[in-house]
Amino acid sequence: MVMPNQFFSLLALCARWPGHPTQYAQLRQQAQALPDWDAVPKYAEAHGLVPLLYTHLQAAGVALPPRVEQQLQGYYMQHAHATRVRAQVLTDILARFQAAGIDVLFLKGAALAHLVYPQPLLRPMRDIDILVRAADVYRAYALLPEVGFTPSPGAHYGLDPDHHHLTAIKRVADGVSISVEVHHALHLNEKGRQPQRFEAFAPTAQFFPVGSSTAQTLGREETLWHIYRHAFCMPVSYEPLRLIWVADLISLVEAWVEGLDWERVRRQYDAAYRILPLLHSLSPWSEAVLERLKLPVGRLPSSAGTSYQGWPRYPLAQQRAKGIKGLLRDSIFPSPWWLRLYYGQGPSTTVVPVTVARRMGIEKLGSRRAATVLSISASSAWPAESVRGRHLAPGWYSVTTISPTGSGSLPTCPPSASTGVFCAGCPCAPRMESGSG
Repeated sequence: MVMPNQFFSLLALCARWPGHPTQYAQLRQQAQALPDWDAVPKYAEAHGLVPLLYTHLQAAGVALPPRVEQQLQGYYMQHAHATRVRAQVLTDILARFQAAGIDVLFLKGAALAHLVYPQPLLRPMRDIDILVRAADVYRAYALLPEVGFTPSPGAHYGLDPDHHHLTAIKRVADGVSISVEVHHALHLNEKGRQPQRFEAFAPTAQFFPVGSSTAQTLGREETLWHIYRHAFCMPVSYEPLRLIWVADLISLVEAWVEGLDWERVRRQYDAAYRILPLLHSLSPWSEAVLERLKLPVGRLPSSAGTSYQGWPRYPLAQQRAKGIKGLLRDSIFPSPWWLRLYYGQGPSTTVVPVTVARRMGIEKLGSRRAATVLSISASSAWPAESVRGRHLAPGWYSVTTISPTGSGSLPTCPPSASTGVFCAGCPCAPRMESGSG
Protein backbone atom coordinates (compact mmCIF):
# COMPACT_ATOMS: atom_id res chain seq x y z
CA MET A 1 0.00 0.00 0.00
CA VAL A 2 1.69 3.20 -1.21
CA MET A 3 0.91 6.02 1.18
CA PRO A 4 0.80 9.74 0.29
CA ASN A 5 3.67 11.70 1.83
CA GLN A 6 1.57 13.76 4.23
CA PHE A 7 0.16 10.62 5.85
CA PHE A 8 3.54 8.90 5.94
CA SER A 9 5.20 11.85 7.69
CA LEU A 10 2.51 11.89 10.36
CA LEU A 11 2.74 8.17 11.03
CA ALA A 12 6.54 8.11 10.90
CA LEU A 13 6.74 10.64 13.72
CA CYS A 14 4.82 8.13 15.86
CA ALA A 15 7.08 5.18 15.01
CA ARG A 16 8.84 5.16 18.36
CA TRP A 17 8.71 4.79 22.08
CA PRO A 18 8.98 6.87 24.17
CA GLY A 19 7.76 10.22 22.95
CA HIS A 20 9.56 13.48 23.73
CA PRO A 21 8.90 17.25 23.41
CA THR A 22 10.65 17.75 20.05
CA GLN A 23 8.73 14.87 18.51
CA TYR A 24 5.40 16.12 19.90
CA ALA A 25 6.02 19.63 18.59
CA GLN A 26 6.64 18.23 15.11
CA LEU A 27 3.60 15.96 15.44
CA ARG A 28 1.31 18.89 16.26
CA GLN A 29 2.69 20.82 13.30
CA GLN A 30 2.21 17.87 10.94
CA ALA A 31 -1.31 17.22 12.23
CA GLN A 32 -2.30 20.84 11.72
CA ALA A 33 -1.12 20.71 8.11
CA LEU A 34 -2.97 17.48 7.31
CA PRO A 35 -5.84 18.35 4.96
CA ASP A 36 -7.86 15.17 5.45
CA TRP A 37 -7.81 12.64 8.28
CA ASP A 38 -10.17 10.04 6.83
CA ALA A 39 -7.47 7.71 5.50
CA VAL A 40 -5.23 7.89 8.60
CA PRO A 41 -6.74 4.91 10.47
CA LYS A 42 -6.46 2.68 7.40
CA TYR A 43 -2.81 3.53 6.78
CA ALA A 44 -1.92 3.29 10.47
CA GLU A 45 -3.46 -0.18 10.71
CA ALA A 46 -1.61 -1.35 7.58
CA HIS A 47 1.69 -0.31 9.21
CA GLY A 48 0.87 -1.89 12.60
CA LEU A 49 1.00 1.56 14.17
CA VAL A 50 -2.49 2.29 15.51
CA PRO A 51 -1.69 1.89 19.25
CA LEU A 52 1.44 4.05 19.00
CA LEU A 53 -0.27 6.64 16.80
CA TYR A 54 -3.27 6.96 19.10
CA THR A 55 -1.09 7.13 22.22
CA HIS A 56 1.24 9.80 20.79
CA LEU A 57 -1.59 11.92 19.39
CA GLN A 58 -3.21 12.00 22.81
CA ALA A 59 0.08 12.85 24.51
CA ALA A 60 0.72 15.65 22.01
CA GLY A 61 -2.75 17.10 22.59
CA VAL A 62 -3.85 16.70 18.95
CA ALA A 63 -7.62 17.05 18.52
CA LEU A 64 -9.00 14.42 16.16
CA PRO A 65 -12.15 14.49 14.02
CA PRO A 66 -14.77 12.47 15.95
CA ARG A 67 -15.17 9.79 13.27
CA VAL A 68 -11.42 9.27 13.00
CA GLU A 69 -11.02 9.10 16.78
CA GLN A 70 -13.81 6.53 16.93
CA GLN A 71 -12.08 4.38 14.28
CA LEU A 72 -8.74 4.56 16.07
CA GLN A 73 -10.39 3.66 19.37
CA GLY A 74 -12.01 0.66 17.71
CA TYR A 75 -8.69 -0.58 16.35
CA TYR A 76 -7.05 0.10 19.70
CA MET A 77 -9.59 -2.08 21.53
CA GLN A 78 -9.15 -4.87 18.98
CA HIS A 79 -5.39 -4.79 19.54
CA ALA A 80 -5.85 -4.83 23.30
CA HIS A 81 -7.91 -8.01 22.97
CA ALA A 82 -5.41 -9.58 20.54
CA THR A 83 -2.57 -8.77 22.93
CA ARG A 84 -4.25 -10.67 25.76
CA VAL A 85 -4.86 -13.67 23.52
CA ARG A 86 -1.30 -13.60 22.19
CA ALA A 87 0.16 -13.51 25.70
CA GLN A 88 -1.72 -16.70 26.50
CA VAL A 89 -0.49 -18.31 23.28
CA LEU A 90 3.12 -17.43 24.14
CA THR A 91 2.65 -18.93 27.60
CA ASP A 92 1.16 -22.12 26.14
CA ILE A 93 3.99 -22.56 23.63
CA LEU A 94 6.65 -21.89 26.23
CA ALA A 95 5.14 -24.34 28.74
CA ARG A 96 4.78 -27.12 26.17
CA PHE A 97 8.29 -26.70 24.84
CA GLN A 98 9.80 -26.56 28.31
CA ALA A 99 8.00 -29.77 29.25
CA ALA A 100 9.46 -31.42 26.13
CA GLY A 101 12.96 -30.11 26.80
CA ILE A 102 13.04 -27.83 23.74
CA ASP A 103 14.85 -24.52 24.09
CA VAL A 104 13.28 -21.66 22.15
CA LEU A 105 14.13 -18.05 21.35
CA PHE A 106 11.21 -15.72 20.59
CA LEU A 107 12.08 -13.21 17.88
CA LYS A 108 11.24 -9.65 16.84
CA GLY A 109 7.89 -8.31 18.05
CA ALA A 110 7.08 -11.24 20.32
CA ALA A 111 10.08 -10.29 22.46
CA LEU A 112 10.28 -6.52 21.90
CA ALA A 113 6.66 -6.06 22.96
CA HIS A 114 7.78 -7.09 26.46
CA LEU A 115 11.29 -5.61 26.45
CA VAL A 116 11.20 -2.10 25.00
CA TYR A 117 7.54 -1.06 25.05
CA PRO A 118 5.82 -0.22 28.36
CA GLN A 119 2.78 -2.25 27.29
CA PRO A 120 2.75 -5.18 24.83
CA LEU A 121 -0.38 -3.57 23.38
CA LEU A 122 1.80 -0.92 21.74
CA ARG A 123 3.46 -3.56 19.56
CA PRO A 124 0.85 -5.35 17.39
CA MET A 125 2.05 -8.30 15.33
CA ARG A 126 0.72 -10.57 12.63
CA ASP A 127 2.65 -13.68 13.58
CA ILE A 128 5.08 -15.10 16.11
CA ASP A 129 8.56 -16.12 15.04
CA ILE A 130 10.50 -18.63 17.09
CA LEU A 131 13.97 -20.12 16.70
CA VAL A 132 14.85 -23.63 17.85
CA ARG A 133 17.77 -25.95 17.30
CA ALA A 134 17.80 -27.54 13.86
CA ALA A 135 17.57 -30.96 15.48
CA ASP A 136 14.35 -29.89 17.25
CA VAL A 137 12.53 -28.13 14.41
CA TYR A 138 10.19 -30.97 13.41
CA ARG A 139 9.57 -32.06 16.98
CA ALA A 140 8.75 -28.47 17.99
CA TYR A 141 6.36 -28.13 15.07
CA ALA A 142 4.65 -31.41 15.96
CA LEU A 143 3.98 -30.17 19.50
CA LEU A 144 2.08 -27.05 18.43
CA PRO A 145 -1.18 -28.89 17.59
CA GLU A 146 -1.23 -29.95 21.23
CA VAL A 147 -1.76 -26.30 22.18
CA GLY A 148 -4.42 -25.58 19.58
CA PHE A 149 -2.55 -24.97 16.33
CA THR A 150 -3.60 -26.41 13.00
CA PRO A 151 -0.93 -27.21 10.42
CA SER A 152 -1.25 -26.43 6.74
CA PRO A 153 -0.95 -29.20 4.11
CA GLY A 154 2.69 -29.90 3.25
CA ALA A 155 3.99 -28.03 6.27
CA HIS A 156 6.81 -30.50 6.91
CA TYR A 157 8.40 -30.04 3.51
CA GLY A 158 10.61 -27.45 1.90
CA LEU A 159 13.56 -27.30 4.29
CA ASP A 160 16.16 -27.01 1.57
CA PRO A 161 18.99 -24.45 1.96
CA ASP A 162 16.69 -21.60 0.91
CA HIS A 163 14.04 -22.34 3.54
CA HIS A 164 14.84 -21.49 7.12
CA HIS A 165 11.45 -22.03 8.70
CA LEU A 166 8.57 -24.43 8.31
CA THR A 167 5.23 -23.41 6.86
CA ALA A 168 3.31 -21.14 9.22
CA ILE A 169 0.93 -22.92 11.56
CA LYS A 170 -2.19 -21.16 12.87
CA ARG A 171 -4.36 -21.08 15.95
CA VAL A 172 -7.65 -19.26 16.27
CA ALA A 173 -8.60 -18.31 19.82
CA ASP A 174 -11.33 -15.90 20.93
CA GLY A 175 -11.70 -14.63 17.40
CA VAL A 176 -7.98 -13.89 16.99
CA SER A 177 -5.91 -15.77 14.39
CA ILE A 178 -2.28 -16.21 15.37
CA SER A 179 0.40 -17.70 13.12
CA VAL A 180 3.69 -19.18 14.27
CA GLU A 181 6.78 -19.70 12.12
CA VAL A 182 9.27 -22.21 13.50
CA HIS A 183 12.78 -21.31 12.35
CA HIS A 184 15.83 -23.56 12.42
CA ALA A 185 18.11 -20.67 11.32
CA LEU A 186 17.99 -16.92 10.82
CA HIS A 187 18.49 -15.78 7.24
CA LEU A 188 19.25 -12.06 7.13
CA ASN A 189 20.27 -11.76 3.47
CA GLU A 190 23.94 -11.21 4.36
CA LYS A 191 26.32 -11.58 1.46
CA GLY A 192 28.88 -14.31 2.07
CA ARG A 193 27.48 -15.28 5.47
CA GLN A 194 25.63 -18.47 6.24
CA PRO A 195 22.29 -18.34 8.09
CA GLN A 196 22.85 -18.40 11.83
CA ARG A 197 21.68 -21.32 13.99
CA PHE A 198 20.25 -21.35 17.49
CA GLU A 199 23.64 -22.22 18.96
CA ALA A 200 25.12 -18.93 17.73
CA PHE A 201 22.63 -16.89 19.74
CA ALA A 202 22.12 -18.99 22.88
CA PRO A 203 25.22 -17.75 24.80
CA THR A 204 24.09 -14.09 24.71
CA ALA A 205 20.33 -14.66 25.02
CA GLN A 206 18.37 -12.30 27.26
CA PHE A 207 15.30 -13.06 29.32
CA PHE A 208 11.91 -11.38 29.47
CA PRO A 209 8.69 -12.07 31.38
CA VAL A 210 5.54 -13.42 29.75
CA GLY A 211 2.83 -13.54 32.40
CA SER A 212 4.20 -15.78 35.15
CA SER A 213 6.73 -17.41 32.82
CA THR A 214 10.16 -16.35 31.59
CA ALA A 215 11.08 -16.50 27.91
CA GLN A 216 14.29 -15.87 26.00
CA THR A 217 15.27 -13.89 22.92
CA LEU A 218 18.43 -12.77 21.15
CA GLY A 219 20.96 -10.67 23.01
CA ARG A 220 20.72 -6.89 22.74
CA GLU A 221 23.38 -6.42 20.07
CA GLU A 222 22.06 -9.37 18.06
CA THR A 223 18.53 -7.99 18.33
CA LEU A 224 19.68 -4.62 17.00
CA TRP A 225 21.28 -6.33 14.01
CA HIS A 226 18.32 -8.65 13.40
CA ILE A 227 15.77 -5.83 13.46
CA TYR A 228 17.87 -3.64 11.17
CA ARG A 229 18.46 -6.41 8.61
CA HIS A 230 14.84 -7.56 8.67
CA ALA A 231 13.46 -4.03 8.27
CA PHE A 232 15.74 -2.68 5.57
CA CYS A 233 17.93 -5.34 3.98
CA MET A 234 15.78 -8.22 2.83
CA PRO A 235 15.37 -8.93 -0.93
CA VAL A 236 13.42 -6.19 -2.66
CA SER A 237 10.85 -8.73 -3.82
CA TYR A 238 9.70 -8.94 -0.18
CA GLU A 239 6.99 -6.69 1.21
CA PRO A 240 7.67 -2.93 1.47
CA LEU A 241 8.88 -1.24 4.64
CA ARG A 242 6.39 -1.21 7.51
CA LEU A 243 6.70 1.56 10.07
CA ILE A 244 6.29 -0.81 13.00
CA TRP A 245 9.73 -2.20 12.07
CA VAL A 246 11.12 1.33 12.22
CA ALA A 247 9.44 1.74 15.61
CA ASP A 248 11.16 -1.42 16.85
CA LEU A 249 14.59 -0.19 15.83
CA ILE A 250 14.13 3.31 17.24
CA SER A 251 12.50 2.08 20.45
CA LEU A 252 15.15 -0.51 21.25
CA VAL A 253 17.93 2.05 20.78
CA GLU A 254 16.08 4.52 23.00
CA ALA A 255 15.51 1.82 25.65
CA TRP A 256 19.00 0.32 25.56
CA VAL A 257 21.17 3.29 24.63
CA GLU A 258 23.12 2.95 27.88
CA GLY A 259 23.07 -0.84 27.95
CA LEU A 260 24.15 -1.74 24.43
CA ASP A 261 27.81 -2.51 23.91
CA TRP A 262 28.38 0.15 21.26
CA GLU A 263 32.03 -0.80 20.79
CA ARG A 264 30.90 -4.29 19.87
CA VAL A 265 28.15 -2.92 17.64
CA ARG A 266 30.70 -0.79 15.75
CA ARG A 267 33.05 -3.74 15.48
CA GLN A 268 30.59 -6.49 14.55
CA TYR A 269 27.42 -4.78 13.28
CA ASP A 270 28.71 -1.44 12.04
CA ALA A 271 26.08 -1.03 9.31
CA ALA A 272 23.34 -0.94 11.95
CA TYR A 273 25.19 1.87 13.70
CA ARG A 274 25.90 3.84 10.53
CA ILE A 275 22.25 4.06 9.48
CA LEU A 276 20.93 5.40 12.80
CA PRO A 277 21.24 9.08 11.73
CA LEU A 278 18.98 8.35 8.74
CA LEU A 279 16.10 7.44 11.07
CA HIS A 280 16.22 10.96 12.50
CA SER A 281 14.47 12.05 9.29
CA LEU A 282 11.45 9.95 10.23
CA SER A 283 11.16 10.44 13.97
CA PRO A 284 13.74 12.60 15.77
CA TRP A 285 16.08 10.93 18.21
CA SER A 286 15.86 11.99 21.83
CA GLU A 287 18.53 14.26 23.27
CA ALA A 288 19.82 11.31 25.32
CA VAL A 289 20.52 9.26 22.18
CA LEU A 290 21.99 12.17 20.24
CA GLU A 291 24.31 13.01 23.11
CA ARG A 292 25.36 9.43 23.86
CA LEU A 293 26.02 8.37 20.25
CA LYS A 294 27.04 11.74 18.74
CA LEU A 295 24.94 11.00 15.67
CA PRO A 296 25.59 13.27 12.66
CA VAL A 297 22.05 14.42 11.90
CA GLY A 298 22.87 17.85 10.47
CA ARG A 299 22.87 16.89 6.78
CA LEU A 300 20.58 14.01 5.89
CA PRO A 301 19.59 12.79 2.41
CA SER A 302 16.25 13.74 0.94
CA SER A 303 13.37 11.36 0.18
CA ALA A 304 13.24 10.03 3.74
CA GLY A 305 10.79 7.17 4.00
CA THR A 306 10.69 6.46 0.27
CA SER A 307 11.02 2.70 -0.01
CA TYR A 308 12.01 0.71 -3.08
CA GLN A 309 9.34 1.34 -5.74
CA GLY A 310 10.64 -0.59 -8.75
CA TRP A 311 10.71 -4.08 -10.19
CA PRO A 312 10.65 -6.82 -8.93
CA ARG A 313 8.92 -5.63 -5.77
CA TYR A 314 6.00 -4.52 -7.91
CA PRO A 315 5.11 -6.55 -11.04
CA LEU A 316 5.66 -4.87 -14.37
CA ALA A 317 1.92 -4.91 -15.05
CA GLN A 318 1.38 -2.62 -12.06
CA GLN A 319 3.97 -0.13 -13.28
CA ARG A 320 2.89 0.46 -16.85
CA ALA A 321 1.61 3.92 -16.02
CA LYS A 322 5.17 4.98 -15.13
CA GLY A 323 6.46 4.37 -18.63
CA ILE A 324 9.94 3.06 -19.36
CA LYS A 325 11.71 6.06 -17.85
CA GLY A 326 9.73 5.85 -14.64
CA LEU A 327 10.29 2.11 -14.34
CA LEU A 328 14.03 2.44 -14.89
CA ARG A 329 14.23 5.36 -12.47
CA ASP A 330 12.52 3.45 -9.66
CA SER A 331 14.31 0.15 -10.34
CA ILE A 332 17.86 1.34 -11.05
CA PHE A 333 17.95 4.73 -9.32
CA PRO A 334 16.00 4.17 -6.08
CA SER A 335 15.71 6.70 -3.29
CA PRO A 336 19.14 7.70 -1.87
CA TRP A 337 17.68 7.38 1.61
CA TRP A 338 16.56 3.78 0.98
CA LEU A 339 19.80 2.94 -0.82
CA ARG A 340 21.89 3.98 2.17
CA LEU A 341 19.73 1.95 4.54
CA TYR A 342 19.82 -1.11 2.31
CA TYR A 343 23.59 -1.09 2.02
CA GLY A 344 24.29 0.09 5.55
CA GLN A 345 25.83 3.42 4.55
CA GLY A 346 25.75 6.55 6.65
CA PRO A 347 24.44 9.95 5.54
CA SER A 348 27.89 11.19 4.46
CA THR A 349 28.48 8.42 1.92
CA THR A 350 27.71 9.04 -1.74
CA VAL A 351 26.05 5.99 -3.26
CA VAL A 352 25.50 5.70 -7.01
CA PRO A 353 24.60 2.81 -9.32
CA VAL A 354 27.51 0.91 -10.85
CA THR A 355 26.48 1.74 -14.41
CA VAL A 356 26.54 5.46 -13.67
CA ALA A 357 29.85 5.08 -11.86
CA ARG A 358 31.40 3.47 -14.91
CA ARG A 359 29.96 6.07 -17.26
CA MET A 360 31.27 8.92 -15.13
CA GLY A 361 34.72 7.36 -14.76
CA ILE A 362 34.52 7.27 -10.98
CA GLU A 363 37.22 4.61 -10.92
CA LYS A 364 39.68 7.36 -11.85
CA LEU A 365 38.93 9.44 -8.79
CA GLY A 366 41.77 10.17 -6.41
CA SER A 367 43.80 12.99 -4.97
CA ARG A 368 46.96 13.71 -3.06
CA ARG A 369 45.05 14.52 0.07
CA ALA A 370 42.76 11.54 0.24
CA ALA A 371 42.24 8.18 -1.37
CA THR A 372 38.95 7.14 -2.88
CA VAL A 373 37.92 3.53 -2.71
CA LEU A 374 35.07 1.75 -4.38
CA SER A 375 33.13 -0.70 -2.28
CA ILE A 376 31.34 -3.20 -4.46
CA SER A 377 28.17 -4.44 -2.86
CA ALA A 378 26.51 -7.46 -4.40
CA SER A 379 23.88 -8.17 -1.76
CA SER A 380 21.02 -10.30 -3.02
CA ALA A 381 18.46 -7.57 -3.37
CA TRP A 382 16.79 -9.20 -6.36
CA PRO A 383 14.89 -12.43 -5.89
CA ALA A 384 16.56 -15.70 -6.76
CA GLU A 385 15.52 -15.49 -10.39
CA SER A 386 18.12 -16.85 -12.76
CA VAL A 387 18.98 -15.46 -16.17
CA ARG A 388 21.30 -17.76 -18.14
CA GLY A 389 22.42 -19.31 -14.89
CA ARG A 390 23.31 -15.99 -13.25
CA HIS A 391 21.50 -14.57 -10.23
CA LEU A 392 20.34 -11.00 -10.59
CA ALA A 393 21.57 -8.63 -7.91
CA PRO A 394 21.85 -4.86 -8.00
CA GLY A 395 25.49 -3.79 -8.08
CA TRP A 396 26.20 -0.45 -6.44
CA TYR A 397 29.38 1.49 -5.98
CA SER A 398 29.62 3.08 -2.58
CA VAL A 399 32.02 6.00 -2.90
CA THR A 400 33.77 6.80 0.36
CA THR A 401 36.69 9.05 1.27
CA ILE A 402 39.38 7.53 3.48
CA SER A 403 42.60 8.90 4.92
CA PRO A 404 45.72 9.02 2.75
CA THR A 405 47.96 6.00 2.46
CA GLY A 406 51.13 8.03 2.82
CA SER A 407 52.00 9.49 -0.54
CA GLY A 408 48.40 10.25 -1.37
CA SER A 409 48.18 7.48 -3.96
CA LEU A 410 45.50 4.82 -3.99
CA PRO A 411 46.16 1.61 -2.04
CA THR A 412 47.69 -1.09 -4.22
CA CYS A 413 45.80 -4.06 -2.84
CA PRO A 414 42.47 -4.73 -1.10
CA PRO A 415 42.61 -4.36 2.69
CA SER A 416 40.44 -7.45 3.02
CA ALA A 417 38.72 -9.52 0.39
CA SER A 418 36.07 -10.41 2.97
CA THR A 419 34.98 -6.78 3.31
CA GLY A 420 34.39 -6.30 -0.40
CA VAL A 421 36.51 -3.12 -0.38
CA PHE A 422 38.96 -2.86 -3.27
CA CYS A 423 41.25 -0.25 -4.70
CA ALA A 424 39.95 1.65 -7.71
CA GLY A 425 40.93 -0.38 -10.75
CA CYS A 426 42.57 -3.09 -8.65
CA PRO A 427 42.90 -6.37 -10.61
CA CYS A 428 41.83 -8.21 -7.46
CA ALA A 429 38.38 -6.62 -7.58
CA PRO A 430 35.64 -8.99 -8.78
CA ARG A 431 34.12 -8.30 -12.17
CA MET A 432 30.42 -7.52 -12.15
CA GLU A 433 28.30 -10.08 -13.97
CA SER A 434 26.37 -8.82 -16.95
CA GLY A 435 22.87 -7.89 -15.86
CA SER A 436 23.96 -6.91 -12.34
CA GLY A 437 23.63 -3.20 -12.95
